[in-house]
Amino acid sequence: MKNAEYWGERFKALEDKQYRRTEGYIKDIECQFKMAKNSIAADIEKWYYRLAENNDISFYEAKKLLSKDELEEFHWTVEEYIKYGKENAINQKWIKQLENASAKVHISRLEAIKMQVQQESEKLYQEYYGGVTDFLGESYADRYYQAAYEIAKGSSVGHNLASIDRNRIEIVLKQPWAQDGKSFSDRIWEDKDKLVNTLHTELSQNIIRGEDPYKAVEMVSKKLQASRNRAATLVYTECAAIASKATKDCFNGLDVEEYKIVATLDSHTSDICQSMDGKKFKTKDYKPGLTAPPFHCNCRSVACPSFDDEFTEGWKRAARGMDGKTCYVPADMKYGEWKEKYVAKQQKETGSDRTAKKGDFLFRSNVPGENITKEKLAVMDVIARLPVKVQDAMNEGTIIDIGKNGSSQYDYGHDILYIAKGAEKEEVIHEIGHMVENKMMDPDKIVQLKRKIIGSVYLEDIIRDTFYNAAGEPVQLFYIRNKNLLSDYQGRIYAYEVLKAFDKDGEFRYDLLWEFISEAFREYIINPDSLKEKNSELFNYMREVVS
Repeated sequence: MKNAEYWGERFKALEDKQYRRTEGYIKDIECQFKMAKNSIAADIEKWYYRLAENNDISFYEAKKLLSKDELEEFHWTVEEYIKYGKENAINQKWIKQLENASAKVHISRLEAIKMQVQQESEKLYQEYYGGVTDFLGESYADRYYQAAYEIAKGSSVGHNLASIDRNRIEIVLKQPWAQDGKSFSDRIWEDKDKLVNTLHTELSQNIIRGEDPYKAVEMVSKKLQASRNRAATLVYTECAAIASKATKDCFNGLDVEEYKIVATLDSHTSDICQSMDGKKFKTKDYKPGLTAPPFHCNCRSVACPSFDDEFTEGWKRAARGMDGKTCYVPADMKYGEWKEKYVAKQQKETGSDRTAKKGDFLFRSNVPGENITKEKLAVMDVIARLPVKVQDAMNEGTIIDIGKNGSSQYDYGHDILYIAKGAEKEEVIHEIGHMVENKMMDPDKIVQLKRKIIGSVYLEDIIRDTFYNAAGEPVQLFYIRNKNLLSDYQGRIYAYEVLKAFDKDGEFRYDLLWEFISEAFREYIINPDSLKEKNSELFNYMREVVS
């Protein structure tokens, strides 16, 4: 095999691997945008119901000031937003707007709904930004090490590599690569501002035209889908850019003096990539967007080393050790063996490997400074009894917040498990079931299961119940009573009025059954034989996912 062909194939393989990883991450982003859409739609439906006058939407009603009760509820909501924002590092400009709003004694209904819509947008983009930052950091390290490994396989010289720490990655992420001088974070926050402005404008116009809430929900869906598409394009492009930066840093670290551009040549290849294919440059002149990929959005070209010598299979490659002496590496050394010897060993010796180890779960107290040792031990006891796959999923970023007042709950958007004071083990398992649904299950598969197990749902299948909240106020709840459900609670419908459980075509909204999976997971962990007997299909899917 010719030298140029070898390097081109190996570095294209790295690019293909990165592309597949990015495709998987894009699915996570899509879920984030879907959840935001559902939250915003629910807020809009709630406010439209208040604005309706003889079943018509009135702009006059929208401009009315909140009543005393509405203002009290709004202030309480804003205080919750402020607390959430401070805990999750939402941008300070928005926090300041919220603080100003909380001090107002007069505010219109239209202003109130706009603030709720913006809050969901701020939450969405904060989560999206944090996720993209982590993903790009992981992509940089992965490409750096993988490129070094390929060079070690195909050249006569290898190196022990300095380990990559978080500070180095943060510096790389902040460096703009495009000619407009914008970093990926600049682009994300610009997209967020555009979305908020568009939603505010469209919402006002929708109300002025007196259109029904479904039009507003449809508008939100379209705008968020457009934003999601821009997010996907940004992630693909920024991943290509960060991989290109990692390749450049690897070339510099391993003294690769020259590189070559290799384009994917097919019917989709851009003119610029076609013209750059095969061109060689000095590593000192490496600049993403000009002399190195990405040359445009969704660019698939790569840079690979350019050496004069021929690649020969079966040789032994020289590698310089930490002591400066030459050692030899087998040509068939696998990536894991190479990384353990030339990277992981240094990380352990220097203490630079800061990745959380298995079992190192992220606990925090809901009230800073409060002792949560007792509750933490109880939760750890529950976790220890869970399947290993569930433990691993929790160990990948789930925050376990202990000591909140009220009931336990799970934050899907931010992967936070809130465990209430004195929570029973069954309650903890139930909430972990929400995490399992969020991080380990296919949303489409869940909807299919709900439809198949429950069947058609009609108005007469829904029962109404009342409970009293912590303030002693009556709250209406709705449930499906169905023989195939494990309990009424598994069939709870999260709608504030019974008709909202059906869409405009009269079809039942299965997406409002938020306890369907978590109740099944609780049963699977506590009494699997019972679940198998009651519903073998749910049992089999649960076993497939978590065991």
